Amino acid sequence: MTANIRVLVVDYDEKLRYSLVTFLKDEAFEATGVESGKAGLEILVSHPVDTAIVDMRLPDMDGNEWITHASRLYPGMHFLVYTGLVNYVVPKHLRTVLSNDQIFLKPAEDMSFLAEGIRRMVV
Repeated sequence: MTANIRVLVVDYDEKLRYSLVTFLKDEAFEATGVESGKAGLEILVSHPVDTAIVDMRLPDMDGNEWITHASRLYPGMHFLVYTGLVNYVVPKHLRTVLSNDQIFLKPAEDMSFLAEGIRRMVV
């Protein structure tokens, strides 16, 4: 069921990004990871995805800015926020593409909630 769901992980933390991509592949998703917002936007041009898992702290732009750009380029794309910011609130301008049930806090011992979140949105 998930074999054709394409997921992009946008996170500066190399170990976490690798763990997420590996986990998602084990869950039968097509997963790719990038380290910056710019790299994420560039890869979307040639490799569109169904869902992106986005950290709020990126080296070149924040996650809100990235989601804003990506949702304009690909209006049907879905987003999950995976952040260490315990007080993160969805900005008003993103509430049409992002809701509170799409926000998850780092670190998580069990990442299955991310896979379930993707399945809920895409399937």
